[in-house]
Order: sequence, then structure tokens, then C-alpha cells
Amino acid sequence: ALCNIPSPEKPCQLCTRLGRQCTFVRNPNKRQKEGQNGAPQPTTSIHGLLNLAANDDKDIDSSPSVIEDMTEDATAPAEMPLQDQYLDMPTSIDENSRLTGLSPGMNLPHLDSVLADSLWPTGREDSWSMQPVPASLQGAFESLSEEDGFRDLGIFDTTLNHKEQTPVAGPPQPSSHAHHTSSPPHLSIDDQADYSAQMIGFSNESDPFFLQHFPYNHVGELKFFRVVYRKPDMSSNLQNESSFSTPVHLLQSHNQTASLAVELTERCLSQNHDREHVRQLVDSTMGVALVRLYFRFVFESLPVLSRSAILQNESAFVETAPVGLLAAIYALALPFISFDEQFCLNNAYTKPSSETLWQIAYANLQKELHFPKLATLQLCILLINHYPFDPVSVDTPFVWSMACSMLGIAQTLGLNVDPSTWNLPRWEIRLRRRLWWCVFVDHTWRSVTHGRALMISDDDWNVTHLDSSDFEMDLDSDVGRSPEYFFQLCRLTEIARRVIRQFYSLRAVSQPQSLERLIEQAREPRQQLLEWMNGLPQSLQMHVDGHAEDDYEGEDEDDSVQSQGSLHVAFFTVQILVLRTLLRPIVEKRDQPAYAQSSTPSIEAILSACRGFMQTVIKFMRRLDGRHQSAFWPSYARHCLCYPGLFTYMLCLQPVQPRMAAHDQKLLGTWRRALQTRAQTWTLLRLAATKLDALFWKRIDPASKQQDQNQPTAAN
Repeated sequence: ALCNIPSPEKPCQLCTRLGRQCTFVRNPNKRQKEGQNGAPQPTTSIHGLLNLAANDDKDIDSSPSVIEDMTEDATAPAEMPLQDQYLDMPTSIDENSRLTGLSPGMNLPHLDSVLADSLWPTGREDSWSMQPVPASLQGAFESLSEEDGFRDLGIFDTTLNHKEQTPVAGPPQPSSHAHHTSSPPHLSIDDQADYSAQMIGFSNESDPFFLQHFPYNHVGELKFFRVVYRKPDMSSNLQNESSFSTPVHLLQSHNQTASLAVELTERCLSQNHDREHVRQLVDSTMGVALVRLYFRFVFESLPVLSRSAILQNESAFVETAPVGLLAAIYALALPFISFDEQFCLNNAYTKPSSETLWQIAYANLQKELHFPKLATLQLCILLINHYPFDPVSVDTPFVWSMACSMLGIAQTLGLNVDPSTWNLPRWEIRLRRRLWWCVFVDHTWRSVTHGRALMISDDDWNVTHLDSSDFEMDLDSDVGRSPEYFFQLCRLTEIARRVIRQFYSLRAVSQPQSLERLIEQAREPRQQLLEWMNGLPQSLQMHVDGHAEDDYEGEDEDDSVQSQGSLHVAFFTVQILVLRTLLRPIVEKRDQPAYAQSSTPSIEAILSACRGFMQTVIKFMRRLDGRHQSAFWPSYARHCLCYPGLFTYMLCLQPVQPRMAAHDQKLLGTWRRALQTRAQTWTLLRLAATKLDALFWKRIDPASKQQDQNQPTAAN
């Protein structure tokens, strides 16, 4: 231990506190000057130097001589006061590098001086310099919790304590020798209790390239006061210096950093105890059943949950999961409660209020936005797939705002960066990859149905395509269907995204293009759609071109729920987007339409393709029975089902082939009747049926318009 004598007139502060005899035997000597042979000066403590400066010692060269008493040190108490625990900490990054084995970088100033000068200037009285803690503040520091302790007070964790650090929360970590191996331990990002992580962008004030030089510990963490810098990809430290890797860093902030904002948000929301409210609606036994129903019916379309983390203890998940996420899972799974053997009768008489569950889910989302975690994004994805309570109402602008918020949360959490090489648990890597593709799919289809610009740039994400390894589980279970549905949905969404960017951006529709040019541009996406359809596995196919009796042969005995219907509706929507692009210049309203006088082979081919396509869609609609209607349908499918009817209405406006007008109107009427006869029992179709009914009610359907045009002629 080192004695601490601020001035010759005062006794040693350290020995007085410890109740021992001071080891100083004479007054302090002058500091020894470095000789010509470069002999080192006697070692002094950093606290001693700062004490001299703090007490305005006029003799700046004098410092107390240190006489180490090994006997006294051996009998010293095990726990020293906080201000003396770290007297021997390194005074520079170089010394820290010698102790921890971490490289400080080339030609960089010492980080201790850089941070001290920029964050904690010593020229003010309220400076956060590394001076002894006043006695009046000792109680305040001793009352700090473990997670906010003095060890995190603005000092590098690796320079304060050379022992292995235990993470705030998460699975047990490997032993302390892990940092000597080439494979660092896997420390979860999302399981850090009371901390939320956000990715540090490349244009952020903290440049990720200079953050590379921070002295991270063996799990890639560097702790400050209430914040932790995290370098998730530690493989870059093991690579050759000549190889390049993208610098990715996360900032993990304690939830108390946003406590005021959260408090203000909660004042605007319900003060009910949400978890108790959810338990009153859904007890733990029913909760476990609903979670299983989610994995059975919804997970195939929305694989946002980790089966490895949940299925190993479903009861614990129901008791400890974020209440907002839990309420959203329950609400999405409630329509399938009749498939549960235990609660099927409950569904016949009483059922929890889905409206209340969605209200709880939304209120908790607002609370979590200040410190989002993966559960926040999961909740957002589930909320955006909530059907409106009025089945005939269109989506409000709130849905698009939610889709953009969903994307913003995903980017904040760094999900747009491929985590395959990060030192995370395998289940978390799989979950992060699936979550990004869920965001990609949902955001793209909201962009399609709302007619909004895509917010996802090709330059801002690098997550590779999903494969079967992204759906593996760490335990033996057959819960969840084949991931093939989601694989094909992701592929189809990529095609839809290219179509939107090429034909439906503001720039694209603002520049007139010839029909020949549009035909040439549409050739590639049509070929991609054909290849997609031909590549569908047998389990996802729906044959609509053959005879009904042939199609149903061998299927009557299979009454299980079929979920591929929504996938085909999305496929038809993309086809309509391509055909609509070709139909636009033909039906364009001008004084002298460019194609109204003559019909070319190209125009005839386009119109024939549109009619043949609608006949296929009508056959498809007739094939949708109770097995398909009982499946989970993403909420954007409600708007996708509106596209065929309005597309047929657009086809009826073509002026090139007047002789086909009656045929086109008959096609529109056939589709309308197909919707009307099914919308009575399947509410998903009510919006599409209502949109067509409104055209006929307003008498702006093609047949009514033609009658109105002929009436003056008959009167004359």
C-alpha cells in the first residue's frame, strides 16, 4: 500500500483511516532527476501527483518518498476504501497494453489524456479528475448498485481490474482463460439486463475506425459510466493485419439514461399494472397454449421468436417475457385457440379480449422505444400485422409510420449488418438474421400497398439469404413448420422490391417512356416471376389450371390448415404491378390517346396476357376453401386482395379493342361475385369487395359509363 501525505504538516491520510502506523520515517525528499544514463525515476502514484496539483503545492518537483512495508501490506484489510482501491492503476494506454496484452494502435495519443481533456476537463472546480474521493461522497459511492458502481465511473474497465468481468446478465460465460484462446466467449447483446444496444453508424461523431483502437476486453466490451462500448466481431483481432473487416461497434446504454423520457411517456399512458392485467385475461396455462399455437400457425410467416430460448421453458417465458410482446403473441394466436384440445371449449363460450391485448401491446411499445431491444422489434413486427377492428377500413397512415419505425429500430439494433462472425450465442445470431428479413419483407410490402418510397437502400445492409441453418434449434423439437414458406416469401419480396424501384418511384412515373421501352424493361421481372413459380416446392404449389376434380384428387383426406394461399396472393400482386406498367400507356387519358387509333401486335399481346391472368386469379380464388382461410394471413394480404378487381377495372378502360369491352366487363363482374360470395364468411375479403361495390354504387364502373354515354344519343 502507498502512503498519502498531502503536506508535511498533516499526518498520512491513508494510515489514519486504516488505523496503522505510518511507514514514513522522514520528510519527503526532492524528486530525483533523470541522469545522463537515462536511469528511471522512482515510481510515484498517480493520486500523489494529482494531490499535489489539487493542493497548489508550489514545489511541483517534490513528492513523497514511498517506503513499502511488506509486512504491513500483507496484514492490510482485504477491502480498502473505494478511493484507494485503484491507486496502482496504469497511468497510460501503453501501461495498460503491457498488462492486458491489447494493442493501443500506431501513432495515437494516449487515450487517458484524450478522454480526460475532452470529457472531464481539469480546469474547473467540478472536474471529474482522478482525485481522492472526498469523505462527504464516500456514502454516495458505497450506495451505488453493482451495475453502476465505481468500477464503471468513467474509467476503462480493463485498466481498473485485471480479473475477468461478469456480464450484467445473460447465460453463464466461459472461465477466465477464455481470452487467451483464439475463440472469445459468446456474450449475448440482447440479454444484458437494464441495457439497450444501438449500432454506432459510420458517420457518427464516434468514428468506428478510431473505436477500433479502444482497449476492449476479451469479450469485446469497454465499460464507461452507464454505457458500454461493444465490439461484437472479435474475429478481426485474429485476422492478418493486411486483411480488411468492416468496423462494427455497438453502444449499450443503461435504461436510466432515458429515465426522464420514459417517465414522461408513462404519464401519457395508462397507469394500470399491465402484467397483472394480462394474467387476468390469460392465465399461465392458457398462455403456454397460445405460445405453442403461435409456433404452430404464425411462426411460418413471422419467424420473429427464438424457439431455442422459449421452448426449453415455456412457463418461464410466459412469466418473464416483456408484457407487451406477450400480449401481442397472445392476440395473434387467439384466432387459433379452437385448435387446442384443452381450451377449444373456452373459445366457444368465453375468449380473452383481443382489443385489450393489442392496447396493452401498443402502450408498452411506446415505453420501450427509448431503449429498444430485440423484444421491442419483435413487438413492432407483431403489431404491424394486427388487423384493424373494422374489416372494411383501409390502413391509416399510422401503419406506414409504424413500418418506418420498425425499420428504424432494426437499424438502431444493427440488424442490417450480418452477424454471422460475431461472438454471440448461435440462437441470437439466427434470431437477428431472421428478424432482419422479417423487417425487409414487412417494410417492402407496406411500401407496395401504401404506395410509398422504399426506405431500405441496397448500400445499407449486407445480411445474406437465409438457409436451413437459420431455423435450427438447440433442442430436439418438431415445433414449427418447414422454413420453405419464408424462404420463398423473401425471394418474392426481392423481386417486388426491384419492380417498385424500376417502375413505381417518383422519378420513374415522372418520365414518359414508350411502350416498347416498357416492354423491354418488363421482360426481366416477368422471367424472374416465372422462375420463382416454377421453383416452388410441391408443398407450396396450388394448381389452378387443371380441372377441379383432377386438382382435388387425393386432397380430400387432408383437412389440415394450408398456409400457401397468402404466398400466391403476393405473387399475383407482383404480376399485376408489372402488367399495370404495360397497361398504363394504353389506357392513358389524353385528348388523342397514343394507342387509341390502331392495335399493334404488342398491344394485343399485352391485353391478352391481362385477360388470361385474371382468369387464372379467378380460378385461384375459387380454390381457396376453409383450409386456406383458417391459416394465418399477413395483414398486408388484405390490401393485396384488392389489386385484382381494380386491375380488371383498369383493363375495361382500354380503348384499343372496343369489341372486347363486353368481355372485360364480364370478367370484372365474375371477380366481383367471387368476392361477394366469400366475403360473408371470410372477413379478409370484405375490403376488396367493398372497394368494387363502391365503384358500382357510384356508377363509375365501365358498364355504367358506357350507358351514360349512349343515353344522349338515344334521346336524339
